[in-house]
Amino acid sequence: MSGGDGEFESWRASGEFIRNEIASGRYGSPSEVVRDALRELKKRKYKLGGTAVCIFVSNYSVQGLIQELYNEG
Repeated sequence: MSGGDGEFESWRASGEFIRNEIASGRYGSPSEVVRDALRELKKRKYKLGGTAVCIFVSNYSVQGLIQELYNEG
């Protein structure tokens, strides 16, 4: 799966969203934002009647995004 520049922009926007959530004071770290997002995704999955919701990410990982955000801060 090759997302090209669009995929990179999507990750950049995700990083900006995470930084904004931390700046708002609602979360204390990138991992808190990601954990809460995953909890919400899990809730939505079960609300959809058990329909599987999968995220496929090519050449990137959530842990990599979290580490990158820590390195910036």
